[in-house]
Amino acid sequence: MPQIVNRSQGAEVGEFENVLGNEQQQYLYTGRNGSNYTGKIIGQFTDPVEGNIYIMSAGYAGNGRCPRDIVVYSGPSLQSASTISLYSKGPAGTLLNPQVLGIEVGMTLWGDNWNGQPSGNGGQETDAIVTAVTTTNIVLSQTITLAGGGMAGAGDRIYIGWNNTIHRYNVNSNTLTLLVRGSFLNFHQDYRIFGINLLEDLLFWTDNRNQPRKINVTLANPLDLIDPTHYVNEDQISVAKYYPYETPLVLRQTIRGITGGTQDTTRKSYRLNMTDTTNIQIGDIVTGFPSQGDQELWNVIKIKPGASVYIYNNFKDGSATQRPGAYNGTDNIDITFSNTTMLNSAERKLSRGFDQTCKVAGAVTVGNILSVNYNYNNVNTEQTPQPTPRVGDYITSATMTGPSGVGITLNDEVVITEVNAITPGSTGQIDIKLTEDVTVNAIGNDITISANPNYNDTFTGDPDLIEEKFVRFSYRFKYEDNEYSLAAPYTQICFIPDQEGIVGGGKNEQLQDMVNIYDSTIVEWFKNKIDTLALKIPLPDGGTTEATALQFLIDNYKVTNIEILYKESDGLSSKILDSIEVNNLTASNIVKIPNSTGNTTQFYYNFNYESIKPYRTLPTSEQNRVYDNVPLKALGQEISANRVIYGNFLQKHTPPNNLDYEVINSNKSVSYDNYSQYPNHSIKQNRNYQVGWVLSDRYGRASSVILSSNDDNPLLNGSTIYVPYKTFGEVDNPINDVTTYKWLGNALRVKLNNGINQTTNNSITGEPGLFKAESDTGVDEVTLVSGGVGHAVGDIITFGYLPTVVGLGQDLSIEVVSETGGVITGLKIVNRGSGYVNGQQLHQSGTTGTGTSAVINIVVYDANPTGWQSYKLVVKQQEQEYYNVYLPGFISGYPVINSSDYGRVAFSVLLGDNINKVPRDLNEVGPLQDEFSASVNLFGRVNNPNIDNKNKGGSGNYYNNRIYPWNTQYFPGRQNDEAVTIGTIGASGLQLGTSPFTPSVAAGDFDNATGSVPWGTTGLYQSLYNQEQAPIAMGLKIGAEESQPQLTQAGSPQLNTLGAKVTGNVFGSGQGAVDGCMVPFLSVSETSPVESLLEIFYESSTSGNFIDLNRQVNADYAGVSGTTATAGSFNEDDASGTDVITAFSFTDSAGNNLTLDSVPTITQVLDGNGVDVTGAFTIVQNGGTPLDFDIKTNQLFWYGKETPSKSNTFLLSFQTSYSSGVYIDVLNNQITINLNNVAPVIGGFTPSVGPDAGVQKLCSLAGGSSGYDSTVTNFGQFTGGLNGSADPGSNTLELCYSLSVLAAPVGSTAVFEIDQNGNVTKTSGTSVNGTYSFECTLTDAASSCVSSTGSLQTTCNYDVVLGTPKVNQVLCFGAHPATMSSLDTTCVYGGTGYPLEVFFGANRFVNSGINGTVGLNVGSSTSSLLGTIDTSLGLGATGYQQPSNGGLDLRYYNAYQEALNNFTCGLPPVTPAFTTGELVQGVFALKVILSKTAFASTSNDYQTNFTILYRASASDPWQLATADSSSPTNPSSTVGNFSLLTITGSGAASSSLTYHFSAPGEYAFRNTGVQNGTGCTGGGCYTCARVDVEFYDATFGVASPACVDCTGPL
Repeated sequence: MPQIVNRSQGAEVGEFENVLGNEQQQYLYTGRNGSNYTGKIIGQFTDPVEGNIYIMSAGYAGNGRCPRDIVVYSGPSLQSASTISLYSKGPAGTLLNPQVLGIEVGMTLWGDNWNGQPSGNGGQETDAIVTAVTTTNIVLSQTITLAGGGMAGAGDRIYIGWNNTIHRYNVNSNTLTLLVRGSFLNFHQDYRIFGINLLEDLLFWTDNRNQPRKINVTLANPLDLIDPTHYVNEDQISVAKYYPYETPLVLRQTIRGITGGTQDTTRKSYRLNMTDTTNIQIGDIVTGFPSQGDQELWNVIKIKPGASVYIYNNFKDGSATQRPGAYNGTDNIDITFSNTTMLNSAERKLSRGFDQTCKVAGAVTVGNILSVNYNYNNVNTEQTPQPTPRVGDYITSATMTGPSGVGITLNDEVVITEVNAITPGSTGQIDIKLTEDVTVNAIGNDITISANPNYNDTFTGDPDLIEEKFVRFSYRFKYEDNEYSLAAPYTQICFIPDQEGIVGGGKNEQLQDMVNIYDSTIVEWFKNKIDTLALKIPLPDGGTTEATALQFLIDNYKVTNIEILYKESDGLSSKILDSIEVNNLTASNIVKIPNSTGNTTQFYYNFNYESIKPYRTLPTSEQNRVYDNVPLKALGQEISANRVIYGNFLQKHTPPNNLDYEVINSNKSVSYDNYSQYPNHSIKQNRNYQVGWVLSDRYGRASSVILSSNDDNPLLNGSTIYVPYKTFGEVDNPINDVTTYKWLGNALRVKLNNGINQTTNNSITGEPGLFKAESDTGVDEVTLVSGGVGHAVGDIITFGYLPTVVGLGQDLSIEVVSETGGVITGLKIVNRGSGYVNGQQLHQSGTTGTGTSAVINIVVYDANPTGWQSYKLVVKQQEQEYYNVYLPGFISGYPVINSSDYGRVAFSVLLGDNINKVPRDLNEVGPLQDEFSASVNLFGRVNNPNIDNKNKGGSGNYYNNRIYPWNTQYFPGRQNDEAVTIGTIGASGLQLGTSPFTPSVAAGDFDNATGSVPWGTTGLYQSLYNQEQAPIAMGLKIGAEESQPQLTQAGSPQLNTLGAKVTGNVFGSGQGAVDGCMVPFLSVSETSPVESLLEIFYESSTSGNFIDLNRQVNADYAGVSGTTATAGSFNEDDASGTDVITAFSFTDSAGNNLTLDSVPTITQVLDGNGVDVTGAFTIVQNGGTPLDFDIKTNQLFWYGKETPSKSNTFLLSFQTSYSSGVYIDVLNNQITINLNNVAPVIGGFTPSVGPDAGVQKLCSLAGGSSGYDSTVTNFGQFTGGLNGSADPGSNTLELCYSLSVLAAPVGSTAVFEIDQNGNVTKTSGTSVNGTYSFECTLTDAASSCVSSTGSLQTTCNYDVVLGTPKVNQVLCFGAHPATMSSLDTTCVYGGTGYPLEVFFGANRFVNSGINGTVGLNVGSSTSSLLGTIDTSLGLGATGYQQPSNGGLDLRYYNAYQEALNNFTCGLPPVTPAFTTGELVQGVFALKVILSKTAFASTSNDYQTNFTILYRASASDPWQLATADSSSPTNPSSTVGNFSLLTITGSGAASSSLTYHFSAPGEYAFRNTGVQNGTGCTGGGCYTCARVDVEFYDATFGVASPACVDCTGPL
């Protein structure tokens, strides 16, 4: 029982007390196969309050992201076995090839209805593990039972994947519950989870591999399901929530097919034949015709359900030749019908609508005129009666008969097709034509003209709520754990002006509207007419029907509410209009709109806004929440005060340096939905704009603003553009049309020329690539294996598997974009399909053409949940506040006849708020001053030209009969006018006009009484508006130096700019060619904008899916998009100029190899830390044309540890020129090159003492080096250490020496160390005699001796010997007993015994004592010296050369050869690699033994004479050996040349002499043969005495066992 000492201040202080100890609860098996665990626990959290332990387990330990889980099925029949087959889903389930599916050994199986061991059983879970994979089945660690599908085909569903699980073990109930499982967790055995916290029901964790996650442990698996499905994807578990990146739409759109068309001249329209007219409405904008112009606006005017739709164009007369676009009237094509959902529902009539009565009774058929009373007497200076109905306006009536009987309602869709004539007055009438037959049942039948087609008599909103507000809308999601997404991008301002912004488009006539405008200086009716809009909230991807899309939002995204956001332009806060519970929605609340290409459909929640007030303001913390501050990954996590805190984290992605795009100013086009949604919106002219991109990942982590790669090139359009005022030359028909009615507005278009090439996550640069979902198994790239035969451009090819290599992939289709002779050279993916695995090979299975035999390899990217997914365009525009100045016309020159300053100065009266818009300079102003200087820049926008200006130069007579005051567009270019003076028009001011005005008064002093002014003769009419009141006027200095193009007069030098002349002529008919006198008429100028100093990019409503956009742009781009090789590697020992990548090419988006204009430029080389190392590599042309290229090194490299200052990875960027410079492309970070490590080397060991001192000896030199004693502390140095680099200046960097003592003599306490130069020293303890075995390990890429992932090692072993070293191993092993005893050295009858020679030499083939080689005999040459000894001693027959049986009969033992023949070590037995039998080192003992048995001869006396010879090497002469000082016999003395060894006495006995020798070299023992006293004659025992030789290490004794003890040199 654990105890502690009590430290309290009470009486028990100092006493022992018990504390809680540990108790074994259970072995937790989170994935087990016997004793093998597939689920290594990488993190755990204990909740002691509830008795729960939360466990994270990982099975994957490979490189990169954990492979996706695989979903397959059991077959038609029951399977109960450990070897199972796998099938695809469906009635015709296909047998699959497991190897093609990517199944690996070690993966786990689980399923819907079965499991190896159900979770919850005593804290144990046993899984079936894949132990083998074949082409037809998989082998499992245990038997499992799978239900068959029978006639339905596929049976039980089977999941196969690596163990990625989260379990909860409850200590109290001893149950283990699986909470989450799936490859989307992407756990890894090497990434331990240290940051885990439980906050109420929310379990948070982070692993420094994935983004921070969390789950609700209560919701995860409340029913203890075997296979829980509450959490199945990254969106559901990420702390940062899914970001709804798409802007809500105010659009209604549908696509319908037409089968033909024809002109309907009766209705002045074009009839489209079609069978499906659903979701089409009157007024819809119609697009999609071939060659339809950007501003060719067609609208629906009539619908015949299920049969046809009639469309009209206001600028076409309805004749048979005027068709939409270039449509031929016979082709089957798809047409788009769209319109804005911003409506007015409260008003019964349009602003131009009116109630009247019919003038003529009777039937009115289509094409005939309906006459209606028009008792408006609005005749003024020019006949411009209003209100004026338009084509497309509805009529209603309570008393007329229409298509459905008496009474015409909006549902009857009776629409005006033509306004023939308007005759104002008390008896006036208006003549119109209609789309339907009607009957006027009696004169005076009521009729409403221009009825509001959107009128809703049950409208309950406040119709005035947003009348004077600029409002925008957005939305956000609320998730199941009460979390909120970021707000989606807001719409544009939802505003349509009353009267559609047209002067005279409402109740008042045009002239009266203009008078009201300049009289009040405001446009009173310019207010928001909408009170209703259908806001389309985009639903995230998922689902194929309205119902499934809604369910996908609930199940897969865990969205509980959609909150509608509202913001006013001048409001400081965003507000919530409504919070919609998605569980209460049905499919009827969901609508679908085709995407921009029309290929797919997106689903939207339809929110109907009816002018209701917001109910809540967003909290301050959420007002400016543009991103969630959740890192990409983090190592540390903690919770404090209910806040999650992350530490040691990576905050954000690395954005692209730039994008290849350009900003274009263009007219709005009917082909884009920005006109359909916002028909009255336009960008402001005479402004500078900069447009940038902001990329975001799926969870809202946004990039900084990305600008154009063209910005540095003044010849190319980039991110910045100046939008000028329209010019006269841009008008469609300059002669006959200077109206703005045809102009739909201006818009900025952004043309993305090329996408980003970094589509996968790059951990080196931090570029995240593009988002790819775990569930997305579509094909991302294809490479051609075979181009087949017979193919043509445009063919659509489908691909499948060969019969024996079937996988799950389906629906891949690819378009042929280039071919040569029918062989495909370029492909483009049309449909990515699903179910594919990276690296699969597919074969052509079908085609729309006739080609065959195409083969491709496919690339399927890993899941990339935090890659870029969306984009939004942001705009910087610093020229902001400005005013429109509404004026009662400009006077050209001074307001007198024949002014000399026509076109150079102009005057106009300032009324109302214009005094503030054009302020006076108030510096040093006197109290009585009436004339002031000014410095306000103005730009003319609407001009009142001279009256009756007929004689325009050039062709046409646009101005003929302009006999009344009028206005037209003004084209200022970039020239502004300047208000230079301001004052009253009277005597103390500008003296421009008297009060009252008197016409035709000659020039004179200013005099109100006479009406004279000093500037000249007054005109016929009062030109200064409200002159009787002596108003304030301004004088302008005109900026233009040329006449307006449409005001130029042939042959006239007069400068016609702003304003009309004052003349003495009347205006009206019959005035000839003279100019009528100017009278006040509406003109408009605008002030120069106030320029903001804040360089801020503002979010626009343009956003979308960047993945689709990037894919489309890259697929369509004809320039350089990629390379055939994207990676290469080389070794650090490669010389400069080594090929890293050979024969690669640059390709277009279809994969075609391109012949460039020249060798590309390597624009930049970045190492993995982002450090610029440009110049480290070169690119060279491979061949005669710039088609194939090589990448070569341009310097020497060394491999080091990855640190912030050292990297072994390099990213190469290129600039290419293609098609004679048409395409100049930059491929950033296109090729990744890796530097490979080469193992280090150690040259050897250089001893510090002894005979080898100072000489580098090879590693593992047998026997090592001697000469050491116990006083030595510096033992030597491991030398020649290199890290493998070819760079001599870097080949010793980042090396780390470490030392191990593998063996030491008994009794040694010595401690050895090695420094980082390889020096070995004894630092403490006592060394004793014997051998010390050192092992030096040299590690490279180990800065500060800390190894890295890429480090490699080498070792060098070396022995040093203190005292005498061990002899070489042949001498240590000794004589082989059996072989030695087999040599007959006994006393032989009739003479002496056979002599014996034992040879210790370097030549294993020596087998005799002769000189040289004779036949099979190889001599040791001992006979030369032995013969000399015989002669000198006169030995004769008793000498070394005595005859034996008539000659030399020598018994021979070659120690080297016999060791090779007889000694083995280990199992299996292996002969040591002996290399010599001579003495190399140490002291060896040679023992001569003479022995006899008990059956010896009668005399019992035996003897033999012997000698021992020595030579330093085989080339030296033999000499008598000298014994070592330690020798028991003849110490330090020469061995005798005829030494005697005898045995006497009866019985068995032996006699021996032992010698020690230490001089390195060859030795030979030789005797004269054994004799007895009778000379081996007589009847004695001739075989009872013999000679043997033993040898061993004199210092260390006889080896036992030799294989262990003999460690000297070989």
